[in-house]
Amino acid sequence: MNITKKFIALPIALFLIAMPSKSDISEFGFEALSIEDITFVGVGYGQIKNNIMFGASYATDLEDAFDVNMFGLSAGYVFGDHEAGSFYTSVSYADSDLTDGEGGLSIGWLKVAKTGTSLGFSVDDDQVVSLDIGFDIGMDRKISLGVLEYTDDDIDVDTAVSIGFSAYF
Repeated sequence: MNITKKFIALPIALFLIAMPSKSDISEFGFEALSIEDITFVGVGYGQIKNNIMFGASYATDLEDAFDVNMFGLSAGYVFGDHEAGSFYTSVSYADSDLTDGEGGLSIGWLKVAKTGTSLGFSVDDDQVVSLDIGFDIGMDRKISLGVLEYTDDDIDVDTAVSIGFSAYF
């Protein structure tokens, strides 16, 4: 392929990969998360607008022996239509009473829509693999199940399981 064809094909390929989503979506949710013997409850807000993702969350533990609060922010980009399913990348910042604040990078694939089943898979730079599935229960509401697997040997936590409820608007 000569150089002229490459310069013509490259913008077309980038347009197909970074195709804008058909709609914007906002979500507010509640979630319960169990990590080892500690149960957390939290609230979160997420939005995808013009392929830009933003999220914020806060969680606290339910145990009497601990007093742990967690806060997180994330921003990212979806490389296609989130309703049909697309790859994404994001940066995040998390802080808790147990650790100092730290940032992170993740890549993944997601399918998020107000109706139908939602799916998500990601891997981050701390070697955390996550899988989420959301089941449509009508009226732009979903019940979700999630699993986080900590694969890094330096982290003492193995698996976290969550269940949540989300409303889209």
